[in-house]
Amino acid sequence: MLSIGASLQMDEASKWNRFELTMPIRRRTVIHAKYLSFLMLILMGSAVSLVTLALTYVSKGDIAHLNLSTGYTFGLSLSISTLAIYYPVILKFGVEKSEQMVMISAGLAVGLRFLVWMLLNLYMDDVNYNGPETGYATLLLAVLLFAVSYLISVRIHRNKEF
Repeated sequence: MLSIGASLQMDEASKWNRFELTMPIRRRTVIHAKYLSFLMLILMGSAVSLVTLALTYVSKGDIAHLNLSTGYTFGLSLSISTLAIYYPVILKFGVEKSEQMVMISAGLAVGLRFLVWMLLNLYMDDVNYNGPETGYATLLLAVLLFAVSYLISVRIHRNKEF
């Protein structure tokens, strides 16, 4: 996340945001490219964690004691929802406070998981915060939030004067 913030700061410092608008591409394409790069970073992180899992399996032979779904759903939902919250806010208000916005976005992402857990407890009995139900529901919500974030970012970018 901090590398994304640093990249956005460099774009603003070099006035790339203004230059990219002079290119023969639509603003939606610019946002599409940003979100595609976010997805590629998330997929690369997932691939690295799967390699780690494979190495653990090869070295120990038994990974039954590891609760894999909890870790993967928590990590993926945290990264996806943090990006979904972070990028439109930075796009709207600028990158001056990007480090603080990363922390606030991550806190909101954890709060989102807590909210999902509370709502699941209203309708289901004995739902664990780290349980698979909470993890999968939060991951689904994070993906939906990411899609909505894309649409919001397109609208912000379309209306923004650089």
